[in-house]
Amino acid sequence: MRWHWQYLGGLTLLIANIDAFIPFLRLLKLSWLIIFSIAWPIAILELCLWWQFWKWFREKAFPEITATTNEEGSWAKIKLLTRDYFLKIYTQATDEKNTTVRKIKKWGHTGVLLAGIAPIPTTRTITAVICSITRWKSGFWTLILADIFH
Repeated sequence: MRWHWQYLGGLTLLIANIDAFIPFLRLLKLSWLIIFSIAWPIAILELCLWWQFWKWFREKAFPEITATTNEEGSWAKIKLLTRDYFLKIYTQATDEKNTTVRKIKKWGHTGVLLAGIAPIPTTRTITAVICSITRWKSGFWTLILADIFH
């Protein structure tokens, strides 16, 4: 398994989440219209970047990560344990039996719309990940529309 710059991009998206950024804009006592004007383009860009990251991860990184490694030593064991942990999370999150995935698929565009306008942090990001991994582009466009009204 080798390092890709895209991992840093995913980490940056995780840290620079718009939901964490908006309270700082409120501290500046900006009007809601200015906050909206700043936040919604950034939020849509963030969702598009998440889509691209998970598309890349699904197509390039996941097959590479799941390939067996012949490394030896204590550092190789740590890398293997870390890899197995993240693969477990990834496969659970994208599993067809996952409750969130089942609900979103059952409710279709309405489920994506509700997840997009929900005032709970990270629901849009999780829905973007699910749409990207399942290759559901029309659901992703519904999420972008919902994100504007969030």
